[in-house]
Amino acid sequence: MTRKVFKILTKTVIVLAVVTGLGIFSLKILGRSGAPLKEGIENFMSETSGMKAHIGELSQSEFFPDVHISMQDIDFFDPRDAENRQMKIDSLSFSIPFYTFLLGNHAAEFFSLKGLEAQEEALTPHALTLDKGTIEVEKETQVPYFSFSGQYAGKPLLARVGAVSRSNYNGKTLYRISDISTIFLTIGDIMLEGTLRGSENGPVLGEAVMKSKTGATPEKSWGPETIGIKREDNLFSCLFETAGDLKQTEKQCTKYFKDSNTK
Repeated sequence: MTRKVFKILTKTVIVLAVVTGLGIFSLKILGRSGAPLKEGIENFMSETSGMKAHIGELSQSEFFPDVHISMQDIDFFDPRDAENRQMKIDSLSFSIPFYTFLLGNHAAEFFSLKGLEAQEEALTPHALTLDKGTIEVEKETQVPYFSFSGQYAGKPLLARVGAVSRSNYNGKTLYRISDISTIFLTIGDIMLEGTLRGSENGPVLGEAVMKSKTGATPEKSWGPETIGIKREDNLFSCLFETAGDLKQTEKQCTKYFKDSNTK
């Protein structure tokens, strides 16, 4: 190795070390200064949701060696009417290792959502309540999944999205939604089971089966399709529009079923 190359590599290592050190120092300072960080998270939530977000309390904000965020009393208001609260969350907490946070690999060690209440059309066509959202592991199979339970249009709702787990360098178990995940959803009388995968155009529902929880009607299936709760003209939005009503679902959503696979 020539002296010139060695000098360049040495300088590069020093610069990277300084930049990394300053970055870590800045994140530590940011984690301690509640107001600027709180405002930044509120702005991010506002841009993401299309509503005006306000955090009542940011009780935990650490960024190194792991990212730990815990918030309480989160309100979302109509951006055109500051008095019209469209959604609230009692508490939201999560933990993500710092290095996965930097790399954009959002595998979580911990996730907890409690007390979400959204008016109709805020997130979904009808009012949505999520009592709890968390990471759970099936006892018998040891398969992890992200689980959400609550009510939709006043009817019981349960959603589970399959996850994958792995251990990181310090032995902590991390969870993330699989590239191709299993999905289980019940709304009222309707039960849906299938696969879900990501794409550039949004989530895609793979081969799946819908049936009534009581077994009153035959199973019906359909093939892959881009989905979106608030998008028009697709099966998933139709299911959320009919709000788990079996008769309305059969009436309004029949065109999405694969007739050849109807049993």
